[in-house]
Amino acid sequence: MSASHAADFSGGSHHDALLGLRDLPFLKDRYTVEYLWLGGNDGDLRSKTKTLEGPIRRLADLPSWNYDGSSTNQAPGIDSEVILIPRAIFRDPFRATPADKERHLRDEETASGADVTSASKRGPQQGPAQAALASVSAALRASAPPLDDSKALEDGDDLGAPVLGGCRNLLVMCDTYTPQGDPLPSNTRAAAARIFSLPHVAAEEPWFGIEQEYTLLDAKTRWPLGWPSGGFPAPQGPYYCGVGSDYMYGRAIAEAHYRACHYAGVDVSGLNAEVMPAQWEFQVGPCVGVSAGDQLWVARYILQRVCELTGSTVVTLDPKPVPGDWNGAGAHTNYSTRSMRERHLGGMREIERAVGRLKNRHDEHIAAYGSGNERRLTGKHETAAMSEFTWGIADRGASVRVGNETYERGCGYMEDRRPSANCDPYVVTMLLAKTTLDVSDEEALAGSKGHDRRVETDAVSDGGESSASSSARALGGGLVG
Repeated sequence: MSASHAADFSGGSHHDALLGLRDLPFLKDRYTVEYLWLGGNDGDLRSKTKTLEGPIRRLADLPSWNYDGSSTNQAPGIDSEVILIPRAIFRDPFRATPADKERHLRDEETASGADVTSASKRGPQQGPAQAALASVSAALRASAPPLDDSKALEDGDDLGAPVLGGCRNLLVMCDTYTPQGDPLPSNTRAAAARIFSLPHVAAEEPWFGIEQEYTLLDAKTRWPLGWPSGGFPAPQGPYYCGVGSDYMYGRAIAEAHYRACHYAGVDVSGLNAEVMPAQWEFQVGPCVGVSAGDQLWVARYILQRVCELTGSTVVTLDPKPVPGDWNGAGAHTNYSTRSMRERHLGGMREIERAVGRLKNRHDEHIAAYGSGNERRLTGKHETAAMSEFTWGIADRGASVRVGNETYERGCGYMEDRRPSANCDPYVVTMLLAKTTLDVSDEEALAGSKGHDRRVETDAVSDGGESSASSSARALGGGLVG
């Protein structure tokens, strides 16, 4: 890191001046919205900023936008316009002003029934991330119909309070379409939304919890953070969930990302150091249906932005960042349906039925579970061999693991351990539902008929608890193992 970078990141005068400008007050009802989307280079993330007049009360208040698809490998130069459709709203932790943080704290106090008083009367004030810990799950509205504005106005109904308590700085996950309204080939979200909207799939309320592993690298050397230059640390063993500067490389980044996700409203449910030094994992979920993909992509965006702030560290989702006797990086996906979670609907029998269907389509799933996965799925380092499908109780060397608690209770969830760290969560979750719920290709295509690119249920991540999260706790644990 250069001296100037170091001074800026540690709070030097230049850094303070920039923060001061960022926190200047803005005009009433003026919103700064960061539109996020997947580019055309193996799911790379892109974003740009739009200023909007408020109030913004719901997803439909955000306009569609466009960008130059020829610069993202998604359209030819002679017809380069690609349309962005907003799908899920989060708080922007990087532009959060004191006013945003104060609104969020008031929202949390109101939601918890606490007495809302002025900041001067509350005593020592928590930071926004700590306040967000009181309620961190994304609010899911997966089954609510879109609001008809005209009817609401005719009936004299109030359209509601501004979204996310009036937060003026937002992140919006979008998907991408041609000007004619057709989803781009890279728009995997549209295909996933069609599967999850099928009546018999929606009735099963598919829940997902995704364990995202990642590796922090030195930006100049592209070698894992904290490792000897061109060399190796001590063998694996003391690093997993370890403590101490001898073993933990990059904890400040991992913690900053975790807190930023909580503030944003991402349903991040855990964090731990992994088996290989400089490798970390966070968990997202439980989430219902397509929301799992929205949440994980936004969490990945926040992680890249946190690393960007350091000026010296980058993150990689490569499934095997260091060859040899070192663990790879995956995105283990915990999954259940209502029939799996409830014993009287099948429970463990339904899990075994689903496992059998996954075995029959093993090759299809492997092909869609991330690039470079053949370097990771070798049968070593807590993986199953890529060439065969296996499953077992509490077996971390299997393709699919069923936990002891699920087996003993006769109902619960299973963990697909095959997805790579760089997988597309829209694709993984869609395939799990499609295969285990026996959705035919004809049904999937039929689900696309009449699917309007603009009409979709609002998804607002406001830090409120989702039905999936609260129900998981009632059952004695979340989906993430």
